[in-house]
Amino acid sequence: MKKGQAREMTFSKGWAPKPQWLGALCVLSVTSVSSPVQADFIVTPGVELRQVISNNSRGSGGVTGWLEAAAFMDVEIETNRVQGSGYLRAGRAFKEFGSLEREERYEGSLDLKSELLDDFLFMDFGGIASQYAADPRGFNLISNDADSGNTAQVFSGYVEPRVMQRFGNFADFEARYRFGAVSADGPNTGLAGLPEEFGLGTGDTVGALLTDSVTQSGHLVLASPEDATSTITWALSGSATHEDLDQLDQKYRSYRGLLDVGVRVTRSLQIVGSAGYEDIENTQDSILFGIDGLPVLDAGGNLQIDPAMPRRTAFAIDGMTWDAGFRWAPSRRTLLEVRGGRRFGDTVFSLNMGHMTRGGTQFTANWQETLNSFSRLLTQSLNGVPIAARQISGGSQFGVPTCVIGVDASQPSGCAFGLSQAITPATFKLNRGTFSVGHEYDAWSWNVEAFYDQRRYLDSQQLQTPGTPQLPPSGLLGKDQSFGLRSRADLKLSERETLGASAFAARNKFALTTPRKDYNVHAGLSYRRSLSKNLAATTSGYLGHTFSEFGGDYTSFTASVGLQYVF
Repeated sequence: MKKGQAREMTFSKGWAPKPQWLGALCVLSVTSVSSPVQADFIVTPGVELRQVISNNSRGSGGVTGWLEAAAFMDVEIETNRVQGSGYLRAGRAFKEFGSLEREERYEGSLDLKSELLDDFLFMDFGGIASQYAADPRGFNLISNDADSGNTAQVFSGYVEPRVMQRFGNFADFEARYRFGAVSADGPNTGLAGLPEEFGLGTGDTVGALLTDSVTQSGHLVLASPEDATSTITWALSGSATHEDLDQLDQKYRSYRGLLDVGVRVTRSLQIVGSAGYEDIENTQDSILFGIDGLPVLDAGGNLQIDPAMPRRTAFAIDGMTWDAGFRWAPSRRTLLEVRGGRRFGDTVFSLNMGHMTRGGTQFTANWQETLNSFSRLLTQSLNGVPIAARQISGGSQFGVPTCVIGVDASQPSGCAFGLSQAITPATFKLNRGTFSVGHEYDAWSWNVEAFYDQRRYLDSQQLQTPGTPQLPPSGLLGKDQSFGLRSRADLKLSERETLGASAFAARNKFALTTPRKDYNVHAGLSYRRSLSKNLAATTSGYLGHTFSEFGGDYTSFTASVGLQYVF
């Protein structure tokens, strides 16, 4: 990072119940490792003042203007034992006119990897602070200044110690444990007067009832050493994942054992397959209903437990898992891995593809089918793909998108796009696919991506009916579905000037709210000019329109100008 230039580091995993813990984790990782060699430790603090004008609450609340004052800090660390980066921005908005939904906003990320003992003991840290959709209607905007009542502030993060050991030429051993936490601070506007069952109606934000979640996972793997010339490779692994949510003491438990085998057919082609067993269970306490048939909430808007009703099993899955496929790597610039099989009691399919042309254009594609939740996506996953023991095929998740949830577009290098994702405690079968094309030149870079995202809910507290001992069948819960296109381009006009452009088009179908289909189109421009070594001016403008099959079409806009000073 050049001195005098602040940038936002993006990272899709996290932990930070309080924003200042992002910086504390940076210090903890560095101070936990003593090193006699010279360290490269760069801290870039700065302040920013911005004037923003936007139509409030997704176009329904008129025009709002506010002055925002913010402080930020960018950290980069590289020693012989610690590598990583961190970013934290805290902003305070001062309303000038209109109605402002959120006055304080935190954005931040942390990605640190440390080696405590040579080639044996490692410790990783990660964190993120950002805004997310508070209910399942989604948050498909490219403007980070959009002041919507449908957003919640989220802090999340993880710490992961891991051990690696090689047993001669026989096998490699790896063990890892990850502890993560998520805290969500979102609006709760009530229950919309539903008399018979706890559902999501117009104006509901029950999806934001997730306030705190603790996740844990452990992985053990014993695998043959990585060798491109080996005819047969193998890996034996075991994994466990636990999630505990504060709402209704909901608990998710998953255990799996797996044998993965690969057979090399040619120099570039390998046949791969796995077989194993899994046991998954999701339970929760019963909701306490009042005499009016509505759930009883405490002062904080949290659901209360009915001591007279039994604990409920939302779903339970156990049985054999397997898959088979191939991995094709004809060169260092091309990789294709395809697998199909059965898991989570259903047919699953996965694809990872990456290709780099000689001219530097990169093509990537990815398809994954997982069982997940909002909290596990943040703390137990890598860009939406659960962290698992090393696959013996040796391929990394080449085509996984770098940002899959949340919106961070305040910096040109930030994560400009996010898929529709609600803050709900429900577990869902997640099918996610992307195909992207991108290129980087000396002066400019661009990327275009097509995406598909589907969440089929397996449990939902919202659909419990008063007096019933069981939850409704999972087939009644429906599914959310999003697909569309998004793009981003950045052009360096000169040594002092940078121009950015972004666009987004999507169709969204939602299950947990009143059934509806929305079509969203958004586009934006941003411009940055350095006025001196430390001072820069910024301006941006975003325009969007939403079409709904059930009415309620609206146009949204946001514009801002500001000054940024880097110390």
